[in-house]
Amino acid sequence: FAWWIYKSLSFLVISCPCALVISVPLAFFVGIGALAKKGILIKGSNYVDMLAKTSVGVFDKTGTITKGEIAVVWVECEDEYNNLMNIAFNLENVSSHPIAKAIVNFCKDVSFKIEISDVQEIPGKGLKGLFNGEVVLVGNVSFFEENGIKINEVYEKSCVYVGRNGKLLGRFILGDTIKENAKSTVSMLKSIGIKECLMLSGDNKQVAQSVGNLVGFDRVLSELLPNEKSKVVEDIVKNGKKKLFFAGDGINDAPSLAIADVGISMGKLGSDEALQASDISIMDDDLSKIPLSILHSRKIRKIVYENIVFSLGLKLSIMILSVFIYLPVWVAMLSDVGVMLLAVLNSFRCSKLKKIK
Repeated sequence: FAWWIYKSLSFLVISCPCALVISVPLAFFVGIGALAKKGILIKGSNYVDMLAKTSVGVFDKTGTITKGEIAVVWVECEDEYNNLMNIAFNLENVSSHPIAKAIVNFCKDVSFKIEISDVQEIPGKGLKGLFNGEVVLVGNVSFFEENGIKINEVYEKSCVYVGRNGKLLGRFILGDTIKENAKSTVSMLKSIGIKECLMLSGDNKQVAQSVGNLVGFDRVLSELLPNEKSKVVEDIVKNGKKKLFFAGDGINDAPSLAIADVGISMGKLGSDEALQASDISIMDDDLSKIPLSILHSRKIRKIVYENIVFSLGLKLSIMILSVFIYLPVWVAMLSDVGVMLLAVLNSFRCSKLKKIK
């Protein structure tokens, strides 16, 4: 009995799973910590694993591909200038959308506060309220047509229209600038194996397509409401053959961020809702950190698999060997601790971020 008890103790020591249990979570923790130092915050190791598998990238336009620092280029009046400014300023002041902020900043020096009641914000369309018993509107073409105001001249550029009591008061023509590293980011994503890059936008077709062509997207889908953006993301996710990440920043992007396999939010300009719904937050809005995080996630996943195969393979070999030959307990302990130390040291390789060529 002494012989078999001794052999069973050696077998028990070798079979201890500490190498596997310690090294696998450690690889994720070290990798997540290395990304956090670069301003990339990941909510859990499961998102690292999912990000490593992504092959489709979907981006929102405003605030993600573009700077989100939208400015009013010029104004066209159909009515009194002050009337246009006051209504636009007081309605848009309720919203936190980047377009609303641009109009408020433009109007603030020439406007004064007026009482507008029952203000409603319709996502992807505009704002509606009551001023002196008359309906006042700020929004896009479709929103105005829904409210019975016909727009005769529709501009190719992004416009926000202002109306009162069924009459068009004027329009704000808006402009936005593309982020400096947007084009290089899309190029890097393709170079590391992302097969398709899409851009979703609520802007009209001409504006969205021009931005998409400049940046290098494979497909551009324009004139989308927030629920239509999330439907596009949902259709790709339901297909199941491709894993995707969605990058966005605004309150309208929250549904898409939640539905995507991996939601990536821009932390600097992003809304609280977007940050809460996302799985990964890039705190300085640097788009180049998206391919960096994908590449590092793949490295982490590779090291995790190395630890699993190495730990289980070596332990299983020694366990089988211990059945047929005499193996002292101290050798079994040394083998167990040695495998654990080697796996742990391998996990620390996750602390070094892989450079993109």
